[in-house]
Amino acid sequence: MPGAALMERRLKDERALIFTNLLNGVPVWQVARDYHRTNDEVMDVFNFVMRKIRSWCIERMERPILGTTIEEIQKSRRRCLAALPLLNLDKDPRYGKVLHEPVEVKPDGTVRNMDLLRKIKPE
Repeated sequence: MPGAALMERRLKDERALIFTNLLNGVPVWQVARDYHRTNDEVMDVFNFVMRKIRSWCIERMERPILGTTIEEIQKSRRRCLAALPLLNLDKDPRYGKVLHEPVEVKPDGTVRNMDLLRKIKPE
């Protein structure tokens, strides 16, 4: 279990703040404006953090969080926000400066990385 100072620092991460705002009902356009990002970048951040939370749930053999849209995931808002300070968004040092990661969310809630898709099936 991480210490209180570490958990506090993780909650101040810009990606965590964007995710928290979206789950608390702030519209995407407003979050994009407040954090000087495009709507697509904000959604990429949301999907990136959601993927981390889903992986965290799988690692701990907890009930999965279902949904592909913000509205669907807001039904599990308390679980997501409780897991957020426990996540290490920079677990792999190669991704320490990653602010967003384009992904494709399939209807069953699984996520497929767009970079991998491009390698497999060039446009």
